[in-house]
Amino acid sequence: MRLRLLSVPTLALLALTGCTSTGGFELGIDLAEQRVDGNPVGGLLGGFFEVPIPLMVDLAAETAARDTGPAQRVRLVELSLAITPTAESEGDTDDFGFLDGAEIFVESADAGSSLRRQRIATLEEVPEGARELFFATDPEVDLLPYIDEGARLTSSAEGTVPPDDVTFDGRAVLSVEVL
Repeated sequence: MRLRLLSVPTLALLALTGCTSTGGFELGIDLAEQRVDGNPVGGLLGGFFEVPIPLMVDLAAETAARDTGPAQRVRLVELSLAITPTAESEGDTDDFGFLDGAEIFVESADAGSSLRRQRIATLEEVPEGARELFFATDPEVDLLPYIDEGARLTSSAEGTVPPDDVTFDGRAVLSVEVL
């Protein structure tokens, strides 16, 4: 009988804890191919993305598909970019050697937004001959309010314009925390 009395409060506590704890899932997003226009004369590289990249995520559909509660927080946990063969003519091999470093930012696509542009990933060093890059991400930035307003990624880069065009695509992995 004593065992039964102890198990009821324990079960109640476990049930209460289960209702308030958060879970989540990871969501991979492929980033569309980008082009950095080359110039044999060179010059300083200002931006890395040709145009802002929309970060289109339907969180309601993603949480419904997983039968979870609504998203409470979204963080970028991984960002990688990889050279694609689109701009590589025969005998041409591209890499990220034109790049010294880069920062990736998130901003709202809503012109009247009060959300400020925030840095979410950095690349401080580019290995020689690298055809794939892995950025350090900032786990403190909550992307949820940006996604709600139509998030987009922009960049700032250090380096020189490559001698010929370079194309790349990428992948972002988001951690979605839910109730």
